[in-house]
This record gives sequence, C-alpha cells and structure tokens, in this order.
Amino acid sequence: MNGRRLRRIAVRLAGLLAVGLGLAVLLTGYATKTLDDDLLLTDRVRAEDVQRGEIHYLGTPPATDHAFLERVMALAGDRITCRAGRFTLNGRPVDGTCPRDVDVTVPPGKAFVDDLQGTATVDLTQLGERVVWHTGTEVRTPPLPGKLTGAIVLIILGPLLVLAHRIAALATAVSSSRTEKASHEAS
Repeated sequence: MNGRRLRRIAVRLAGLLAVGLGLAVLLTGYATKTLDDDLLLTDRVRAEDVQRGEIHYLGTPPATDHAFLERVMALAGDRITCRAGRFTLNGRPVDGTCPRDVDVTVPPGKAFVDDLQGTATVDLTQLGERVVWHTGTEVRTPPLPGKLTGAIVLIILGPLLVLAHRIAALATAVSSSRTEKASHEAS
C-alpha cells in the first residue's frame, strides 16, 4: 500500500471516529423530552450533583396529568424565605418571585424548587434530569455543557476533515497533472 492510500484511509477513519464519538456522547448522555409544545434536552444527574439554579424535568407526578420544569432554589441546610413576592437565600436576595410567603430551612436529602405552579420542597432523587437546552421561553436555560458542545463539534468536524482531505488530494492531483504536463511539453 502506498503512503497516499494509507493517509486517505487514516483520515477517513479519523473522520468516522470523530462522528462516532460525538454521536456516542450525544445519544448516551442525553435524552429528549417534550413538555407542552417545548422540546427539552436533558442529562441524567445524581442527587448529590444537583446544584442551585439548575432547571430539572420532573416527570408526571401521580396526582397530575403532565410533567413540570422546576428550578432548584436551595439545597440542604439553606434557609430560603419569601416576603412580599421576593426570595432571599441565606439572607441574600435571589432572582425569582413567589406566590406566597415562605420561610424554610431545607432538610437533608431535599431541595427547594420553584416551578410555574409555585414552590415546594422535594426529594433530591426526584430531580434526576437536568434540562440543558429547550425551545421554550418560560424558563431561562443555562449554556450548553462542555461535553455536549464537544460532541456537536466532533459530529461536524468528522465530515469536514474527510472533505478537506479530499479537496487537498484533488488539488495535489491537479497540480501534479499540470506539472507532469508542463514537464512533458518541455521535453
């Protein structure tokens, strides 16, 4: 096998590997959900990794007929209060409004959440799907996580790598052909 053919095979394999890795991250790390007319992209998160400010998808609770999005306002040990429609967390003001006055110190294993229906303290195990992107406008979404951005880059990079290699090979072939033709005409 000549060097050119080996390079071509190596570039194609690298392109396929990039696409494969990107798809593997995308398909195994994330799930799509729908809520009303919004499309959601979620990733699984362990209870101990839940953080304040994250938006979580809560599947359909037994007493209701549709799912909810909830923003984590406070975690175990935090004191969250609401007076006159404004939240404070551990004595400091935070974004968000509340429909009723509350004063809660979050117990271990729980999180205080704010959703479109109000506020509540829920078990952390209920918050297993963090929303990383959505089409709706009701709730602010955090920026895409690095691993999702990386997966998208790999999926795009793979075909571009193969295409760039093909263009370079074609340019080299055309240049070689012209050089050979000019050399042949000069003789």
